[in-house]
Formats: sequence, C-alpha cells, structure tokens
Amino acid sequence: MTVSAMSSSNKLGSYKIEGQIVFPPGGNALADTRILVNQGEYVGIPRVDGTFVISGVPSGSYEVSVSSPQYDFKPVRVDINTNGKIRARKVNRLRPQEVVSVKYPLHFNTYTEPNYFQKREATNWADIIFNPAIIPIVLGIVLVFFLPKLVPPGQLDEMQRMFPQGTGMFQPNINMPDLVDICIRLFGAPRRQPRISQQSLAVDTEAPANTPRQKKKLRKRNK
Repeated sequence: MTVSAMSSSNKLGSYKIEGQIVFPPGGNALADTRILVNQGEYVGIPRVDGTFVISGVPSGSYEVSVSSPQYDFKPVRVDINTNGKIRARKVNRLRPQEVVSVKYPLHFNTYTEPNYFQKREATNWADIIFNPAIIPIVLGIVLVFFLPKLVPPGQLDEMQRMFPQGTGMFQPNINMPDLVDICIRLFGAPRRQPRISQQSLAVDTEAPANTPRQKKKLRKRNK
C-alpha cells in the first residue's frame, strides 16, 4: 500500500518551491513576512536566515510573491513541467510572451519601501501664473499702469472727458419711482400714517383758541 501511494503521488507530481529572502540588517521584518504562491493558493513561512521551502506543489505555472508590510519585492513566475524541471522568470504583465530568466532557487533581494500615502503636491508658481483665470487679471493691471503712457496726451484728455459720460449710464436716476411705492400702488397695501409726537400734541394744546370751535372746547375743559 505504501509503494502504490508513493507511485501515485509521483504520477500526479508533487514538487517544492524554494528560495531565500534578503532583508536589510537590523530589522525584524521576517516575523510578518509570508511567501505567497498564486496570491495565497500556497503559503510559505521564511526561516530565521530568510530561506523558505513550499512543498506539495503540483506541476504548472505559478506566480511567487513576497508579502511584507515593510518592503515590496518584485514577483517571480515559476514554471514546473511534468518531469519536475523548474524554471524561474520575471513577471511581465504587459508582454507575457517575453521570457527573462532568473536564477533558481529564488533569491528575493531587490526591494523597495512601500508608500501608503500620496505625497502632497508643492505649490507651483508657474501653474498659478499661467492659469487661464489669472492671465486676464495680470493683463488688466498692466494695461492700467502702462496704457496712459502709451496714449498721446490729447487723446488721453478726450478719453477722460468721455469717461464720466459713460459712467453716467450706470448711475441711478433720482426721478425714477421707488420699487416699494410701485408695489403698494399695485397691491393696495395701506400706507403708513405719520406718527404724531407728544411734543406736537403739547404745542396744539398750548396754542391759543382762535376759532369758535376751539373756544368751545376750552370752555368744556375748564368746567
């Protein structure tokens, strides 16, 4: 039974992928590092010296990558044929037909530090100056300062005389009716009655009674 089981496993093909990961000295990056075959179909854990072995891999083509929170490694594609011959090559997603071989056992030593945050762009004064919204403002300021020097004096006096006439178009007309009065006339709203102050009442009471009606009122008050 043992011989038959071993022969059947050899027919199916059970191979191993091995290699080594090289980290910079003085770090503890191996503790959180894993070797992934086909994005986690097979997972390997590196030893203290960085070497790893992933067993039980059948024949086929696999993408081997290193998962580390501190460093990024370039993945490698490993091809295992039915005879057990292993070939490693670089991963080229744009041109997969191009084959660039690498050494086997695998050796991951080209790494970069991952950038989890996007760097904020610095202020670029060229973008501000050449902004389409800023160019008309700058040209207007230049014309205000330099146009009087370019225009002849006689023409400049004529323009100054024409300028108040042009600006008078935008001045409000005093003789035009108020918008509030127009609304009151249209909708029939009651107009405000003028308030009579206490001083005016006092003046009226103190005024001498000239008419017979005023004299009659004064007599009633005195009674």
